[in-house]
Amino acid sequence: MYRLNSNSVKRALYQEIESLPMDGSWLVSVDPYEKGRSSAQNRYFHKLCYLIGKDTGNSKDAIKDELKLAVFGIQERSIKGQVLRELKSTAGMSTDELNTLIDAAIALAHELNIRVPLTNYGG
Repeated sequence: MYRLNSNSVKRALYQEIESLPMDGSWLVSVDPYEKGRSSAQNRYFHKLCYLIGKDTGNSKDAIKDELKLAVFGIQERSIKGQVLRELKSTAGMSTDELNTLIDAAIALAHELNIRVPLTNYGG
């Protein structure tokens, strides 16, 4: 995977494509770059889940899963013809996606009268 941010990277990408055989066995795609979640943003989300869980008697992971379900629903993907249903992983989320979960966590805490820290985590 290449992130186009300089002419040298662009040339390397062209060279990589040029070296591929023209036998139809390759799929090349170009997608816009989305900044991934920051570690500070991730820590803040997990802290919110911990605090909500502590006050409600649930685990941090249970709160995290409930928020992911409420915001993103069940994701489907196919592996070798079998459809798998799962919650969206936070590991590959963009900054905007994790911001949406953080907003949902803050709203849930407010709804349950749970005090949580509001912070600027760089998200």
